[in-house]
Amino acid sequence: HDSHDSLYRVPFGAVNPNDTVTLRFRTYANDVTGVRVRVWNTTANAQSFLDMQRVASGVSCYDASQPDKVCDFWQTTVTPDVPTTLYYRFIVQDGTATAFYDDDDFRNGGWGEARPGVRDNGYAITVYDPAFQPISWMQNAVVYQIFPDRFRDGRSNNNPSGNEPRY
Repeated sequence: HDSHDSLYRVPFGAVNPNDTVTLRFRTYANDVTGVRVRVWNTTANAQSFLDMQRVASGVSCYDASQPDKVCDFWQTTVTPDVPTTLYYRFIVQDGTATAFYDDDDFRNGGWGEARPGVRDNGYAITVYDPAFQPISWMQNAVVYQIFPDRFRDGRSNNNPSGNEPRY
């Protein structure tokens, strides 16, 4: 799953309430017995589980690095009804074995990682209120968020290594 690619998530970005978001997951052909999505709704403070349906079987993986492989694509839809943030991850079943697929440690969307255990790095779907109006004096404003400690590299030994999550 690549949350930045319309093959796997449509539409990309924030959505209105009652918009349908289509989620797809790719596996190698006939490699797993089922895929589910766990969705956490921050407004309701509750989770739900959605079974995915195999919608394509034995087709191209659409991956230039694997031209000779064939894949299955699994799909489900999510239709949030109120402004909220939804976090989702995939639960992949292969007989009695279970794997979990969610966003990587950088938590910036895109390709994720499969793991044998549960981790809480869900992909985010922002559901916004289309009637929201900014306060009048802020409507055409430009806001700067300045981090003075980022302007000069006083000590290079305390720089991020590139393996830590982005904030």
